[in-house]
Amino acid sequence: MMIKCQKCGFENQLGAIFCRQCGGKLELDELRPEVKDKKKQGCFKTGCKIFIVLFLLLISSVIFILFFPLSYTEPTPFPEKDKAALEEKMTSLQGALDGKNKLRFYSFTPAETSYLLSKLMLDNNLTSEPIDVVIEVRDDAVYLVLQKKFLGVLRFRAEVRGRPELTENADGKTNFNPNIDYFKFGNVPGISFSTENIMDKIEDEDAKTLIMNIIGKIQKFQISKEGNFDILLKKRAPAAKKSPGTQ
Repeated sequence: MMIKCQKCGFENQLGAIFCRQCGGKLELDELRPEVKDKKKQGCFKTGCKIFIVLFLLLISSVIFILFFPLSYTEPTPFPEKDKAALEEKMTSLQGALDGKNKLRFYSFTPAETSYLLSKLMLDNNLTSEPIDVVIEVRDDAVYLVLQKKFLGVLRFRAEVRGRPELTENADGKTNFNPNIDYFKFGNVPGISFSTENIMDKIEDEDAKTLIMNIIGKIQKFQISKEGNFDILLKKRAPAAKKSPGTQ
């Protein structure tokens, strides 16, 4: 690196104070322009590299937040020995809805509800492959957690919180309102969650009819102290008496 004398044009070694040819005093700002340009280019390249590294770190952090949630509930498979009892309970419920038995009270544990919902989602192509469904009851609220591991490493987790209730219209029609007030994807909370036309996504007409039939015939729904979902069916209307002379 050389310092060019502004008086005589002689190039002196870097560090010299006076010009070796004319004796004039040298200044650092008299560096050759091309040296200054190279220094600026080097600083620009270094800045670009730092920016790219920071940008990649930011993207990696976002991906980590989305796919590697801090909270991940390891699912507990529904016991095979309990599936037969659950099928029997569902058969009894279907019979009560059809008026074939008088049993009105039914109770489902969160594990049973999780298994039924997971099966419903898979059977109706709401998911292309099995997804871990975990239903939990905490602080009088119901938490629906959907989880999946991709390649055994990347974690997907979505969590919905609601306070379900049944309401009855003036015409006596029963409506189910999940009252969802919280949604979280990975570690990123959401502020809204739409449940409009959720029944339209169910392709199995038998399953849709069964769900609507259950909702329409429920008199009372509550979460027990044990965290189970208790439903009480409406009383069946008495059969119309046949008038004399009718067969």
